[in-house]
Amino acid sequence: MQKKEIINREAADKSKGFRLQKLRAAKLALKTVDAITEYSKGKVYFATEYLGDVYINTHKGDEQIYVEEDKNYSSERNFSLNSPQIKNALVAFLDLWFDFNLSNNVRFGFYTTANISKEKETSFIKSLGLKLPNQALLESIKDVDSINSKTIELFKQIITHEYELQYSSKSNQGNLGGIKKLSDDDWAKFCSLINWEFGQEDHKSLEIELIDIIKESKFYSSSQHAGKEEIIRSMILESLDSSQANDIKALRVLGEVDLKVVFLEVASLDHSHMPDDPVYKIWNDLTPSDSRNLKEKIREVTTVFSEKRLSNYAITVSRSLIESQKLETHNNFIAMRFRIYEHCNRTLLRWLNDHPNDIYTEKEIDELNDYLITSCVNYIEGLKSDFNYSFSSRAVIEGVIIQLFDTCYLSYEN
Repeated sequence: MQKKEIINREAADKSKGFRLQKLRAAKLALKTVDAITEYSKGKVYFATEYLGDVYINTHKGDEQIYVEEDKNYSSERNFSLNSPQIKNALVAFLDLWFDFNLSNNVRFGFYTTANISKEKETSFIKSLGLKLPNQALLESIKDVDSINSKTIELFKQIITHEYELQYSSKSNQGNLGGIKKLSDDDWAKFCSLINWEFGQEDHKSLEIELIDIIKESKFYSSSQHAGKEEIIRSMILESLDSSQANDIKALRVLGEVDLKVVFLEVASLDHSHMPDDPVYKIWNDLTPSDSRNLKEKIREVTTVFSEKRLSNYAITVSRSLIESQKLETHNNFIAMRFRIYEHCNRTLLRWLNDHPNDIYTEKEIDELNDYLITSCVNYIEGLKSDFNYSFSSRAVIEGVIIQLFDTCYLSYEN
């Protein structure tokens, strides 16, 4: 079977407002991260010029994909269904919809500073023998609940004709065969997947709005980030710039951890005058010999330990692994990990001497882990008077400790 030749629209229009795209991606990513982690566990990935101008991928049980096209024009500019920008976006959305097997889990957006105008009666529309409604077609398809069969007929005829024109110079017809087989219900469903936003803020207004969204982020701390919001905004946009330039397409996508790292780095700026802790040089010289993972180590010293609790620890290990992969290039993080390892070793020896048992309860293991975390947080906080530790929140320290148990470094035995 001949492979379909699908029109590549990534970074196709150099006149587009790249600033607007990055601001929209940053805004949607921050708001999505806060929403998904408030109500359920999940992951968020985002990018610009990936499948579309803005790409948001959300995992919470199943994959939800949002692709947006952005157009930054003067407020005097208006779009109709006949506008090339609208037609290009709809043809691209159709191709993506077919790529995802007409799934409800992929949704689309069209964001623009321009407004809506009524369609002119072109020669093609006249040839259909159909009369344009009094209301602009874009207004009609925006209001999915009141869309009627006449609107659907006009919409599908205009877009199918445009699709055919765009693929007329290609080696094959893309998804034209499948598009011609779509029922009116399918077209109505397609319309329902598109979020149209006309007359919206331009990049200058979005820059101001993004500051407020940064302040509302779960990563934001007024004590650590107040007055540094513009730095955070610049660093997020710079991350999008850098990732977009990557030759490997998969590496153009950023995630929640990238946002978190930005906030952590900015929080550390107040300590930038402090020297790095030189003990980072010792870490690679450690030669641990215990090859058991966290689950095996817990099973070794307990008779009963709930699978749910083990699963929670496994999630912490996974989260910490992602964080450490991002932070491995920072000497102050490696130094902090060594300090945590050293402190936990000392603390564990004292605790095990005070609790000389071979078997412990689930509660005792949980209490020990909580004690280690609190003790290390206080220990690192004390060291901050001498050294710079950029990534030292309680959550990061907790992840480091649990990961040290999961690897070869710490155990619950003498």
